[in-house]
Amino acid sequence: MKYLSKLMSMLLMGAMLWTVGCADYDEEIRDLNNKVDDIHQSLLENQINPLKADLEANKKALND
Repeated sequence: MKYLSKLMSMLLMGAMLWTVGCADYDEEIRDLNNKVDDIHQSLLENQINPLKADLEANKKALND
């Protein structure tokens, strides 16, 4: 009986720790994805698109 009581208490503590330890990280993942999207958009607007425009202008200048 004493063994069963210890086993039950260990299972109960394990279940409590398991539910507390398994947090829902959906919001944190969503926030990180939004930050990555913002950085990507910023790179496109501020660096990549101007470089593409410069490249097209240089190609046009070479063809003329």
